[in-house]
Amino acid sequence: MKIPGRIQRLLHKEQGAVIVLIALLLFVLLGVTAFAIDFGYRHVVRNELQNAADAAALAAARELGEIYGTLTYTEQQTYVADPSTIIPIAQEAALLNYAGDVGSLALNASDVIIGDWDFAQDPSAADPLTPTLNQPDAVRVIIRRDGDANGPIQTFFAPIFGIPTLEVKALATAALSPLSTIEEGGLPIPVGISEEWFDPANWAAEEKGYCDQTIKFYPTGGLSGCAGWNIYQVKDKGSASASDLKKVISWSNPWCDPAGENYNKDYCFKDYDPDFKSPAINGGGNDSFTFTGGVAETALPYFEALYNANKDSDGNWGVTVPVYESDSCQDNPSGQIPIIGFASAVITGIELTPNKTIQAKVICELTEPGRGSGGNFGTNGSVPGLVE
Repeated sequence: MKIPGRIQRLLHKEQGAVIVLIALLLFVLLGVTAFAIDFGYRHVVRNELQNAADAAALAAARELGEIYGTLTYTEQQTYVADPSTIIPIAQEAALLNYAGDVGSLALNASDVIIGDWDFAQDPSAADPLTPTLNQPDAVRVIIRRDGDANGPIQTFFAPIFGIPTLEVKALATAALSPLSTIEEGGLPIPVGISEEWFDPANWAAEEKGYCDQTIKFYPTGGLSGCAGWNIYQVKDKGSASASDLKKVISWSNPWCDPAGENYNKDYCFKDYDPDFKSPAINGGGNDSFTFTGGVAETALPYFEALYNANKDSDGNWGVTVPVYESDSCQDNPSGQIPIIGFASAVITGIELTPNKTIQAKVICELTEPGRGSGGNFGTNGSVPGLVE
């Protein structure tokens, strides 16, 4: 049967349209393939860059924490970071990582930012990192694959669409956050400060914060003496005696060791435990100390001996103290009370006559050995964590 010419012409037109449609579909399919492969690969490389950035930031911030560990509390107050000791640590960590086809990642010195991290700042509102070398507590790292470092990613199919390369970068910040743990032997005195003392409302009328404010470790009570004495972590002991407190103070005093060259039997408890150490403690509220409830007066001479063994030439002794859970400064704490964090103080003097007084000052922006991410009472831990 002969097909009329008119119908043949229509069939030829339809075949032409199908070819055009197939060509368009192939182009779209190629575009989808390019997107799936090239941009998927970009995502993989970005994740590898993120791992490298995390490692570099943590390594640099850990170095910062270790530097603080070598400084006295007075040296920490005036510490100015040297970038040449911190940036190479981040760069060395980056070299141990890879991203795609690039191993031993290069990290530009300008992409390592040392600064101060504001834990109260909402990152969506403003950048919490303020670049500074004065008492810094954070390190930000940006690792790139672009024209500035490590070269951009070479695409596979995207060059068809005029995209021969893709650039990608990753950012990470590690910071020394508020101290959350204390290792065994890390608490030099059996004194704690009430959580209430750190309430900003207590200092708002004077338009100041609790940093660098004086506090009495004796006598306790009221905002000026918002503290309490304890015998550390004693399970199943509901109260403590003056004898218990004298033991703890004497066993903490190196001058009470009969085998030591500075042995001084005055105001040292008769039985000395050379293996005694304050317990390791988590400041998250799960561990508790036994507080004495006001039996400290007869133990004050023992505490003075401990202070004399540790004070510097200016009569100052920097100490780490626990912060106990309480909504009051009026009551002398007694019994088992949870520990929720840690603070730092400087004992500036002890007077036994005519007035019995232990004067101290709470200090902030100090770094002590231990992990971070605890309650913020002015003291950071030396082990950093990622904050972004």
